[in-house]
Amino acid sequence: MFFLMRLMGIGKLSELTKCADAGIANAAAALWAELAAGRWKSEAEFGEYYPLATIDGAEARIPLGAGYHVDLMVNYHAEMMLIDYAGVAENAQSRRATKGKAA
Repeated sequence: MFFLMRLMGIGKLSELTKCADAGIANAAAALWAELAAGRWKSEAEFGEYYPLATIDGAEARIPLGAGYHVDLMVNYHAEMMLIDYAGVAENAQSRRATKGKAA
């Protein structure tokens, strides 16, 4: 039996499909389709499919070009993926705590 990964947070990525920059809008639409159809069993397998992605355990960042990227949280065992952020790189919030404070 074949199951696709459950994709959550698609609203964040769907906003980029309406971007005025047609290249970013098309890249976001293509990424959405790829993520919705994907099934990766490990960080290494995901990294092979997205070689430009920065992957750190369950966290992944996929660049879309022109200063845009998509941040994901991936649970390979549960086959679930959360789109945490999709947009301009300089507007992204850090997800890591620094010096005991929430970032």
